[in-house]
Amino acid sequence: IVSFELFRHTVMVPNLTPRLAIVISSTLFIIASIIFSHYVFNIIEKIEKKRLQKEREAKALFDNSIDGIFVFDSTGKLVDMNHGAETMTGWSINETVETHTLLFMFQSDDKTDLHQFINKHQTSMKIEETLLQARNGGWIPVSAALSRIPGEANKDSKIAVIVRDLTERKQMEDVIKALYTEASQKQFEAETQY
Repeated sequence: IVSFELFRHTVMVPNLTPRLAIVISSTLFIIASIIFSHYVFNIIEKIEKKRLQKEREAKALFDNSIDGIFVFDSTGKLVDMNHGAETMTGWSINETVETHTLLFMFQSDDKTDLHQFINKHQTSMKIEETLLQARNGGWIPVSAALSRIPGEANKDSKIAVIVRDLTERKQMEDVIKALYTEASQKQFEAETQY
């Protein structure tokens, strides 16, 4: 197009009427615009497809995780949880959304202040053992990791809590402690008899 315009201005301008020159220039401009727009829209479409694919992958990970994943809004109210969390606690998403809070569901000394609780558990950047309240009123030993999900504004940010049930591990630890205590007691008795 640029070559044709250069050729038109140097060779054809003297031979064309002004109206015909304007028509040819306008036509070339429209064709160039269409080609450029097509190129730009293809790039945007590829980016959008990649974003949608990442969203689908993240949703699949969220939905299919055996670990419990809870999502709370910036005020601490539960806004979403996966099937793993439902199985672990016995609550369904419909029963808990907007009624349960982060501080209600997790046992902590910092129950008076949500931001203290979040900062304490998130700034440590490690997985902590805590207790998660189940529907039956009992407490489930879990390992929990908190993570902020930034939003457009501070109020739009969310808090994700990923928990893993430690009930079996705690039961195994109790069995090991009981066996160790029993073995220590028998060793002490054997030593005192000699």
